[in-house]
Amino acid sequence: MGFELGNGTCYLFDAETGNIVASFPTTGMTATTGMTKTEEVERMIKIIDVDVEYEKKTFVDKTQRDKNGNYMVTKKEVPVATIVTFENGNTQIAVCDENDEFNLETGISICVTRELMKRLYGISNESASPYNKIIRQGMKAYKKRCKFKEATKKYYAEKEAIEKNRKIKEQKRREKRAAKKKEREIEILAEAIRRANADSNK
Repeated sequence: MGFELGNGTCYLFDAETGNIVASFPTTGMTATTGMTKTEEVERMIKIIDVDVEYEKKTFVDKTQRDKNGNYMVTKKEVPVATIVTFENGNTQIAVCDENDEFNLETGISICVTRELMKRLYGISNESASPYNKIIRQGMKAYKKRCKFKEATKKYYAEKEAIEKNRKIKEQKRREKRAAKKKEREIEILAEAIRRANADSNK
């Protein structure tokens, strides 16, 4: 399956023959097939089976110890992958990363998204899935944003440090000018006292 947008209409066509299978307006609700957009999607893809793959993992409980004083170690079967089978026989698998927390709904969503994109683009090679490419793009965009935020944070931190340093130097200059002014006033006062004493001794 594939799609093409034109004149406000989305056309669904067979990737092999190029024949239009269905079409519907991008702004309306009624398709030329007589179904709504939601019904078109429901007709396009159906799930016939969902399975969960489990894996034995070792857990160390640091809150309990055995009779030898060692931490208690247990092995449990935990869900690690969601397997979704569709009406055309295609199977998609969403596997948890090491630090991921298993969520069945998230796994199904990933599988459905992959299958839809593969059908829309008529791609059967898993390694060339546009879903994987878009996810990689998203990861790159996120890393780029993180770098930008870090650079911005560093810029404003340096700017703040420069401004703080400028204020400290300005304060020191003011204190220095005030001290010099006070010294001159003291000198003038001392000179006035000397002159007054000299005049009184005449």
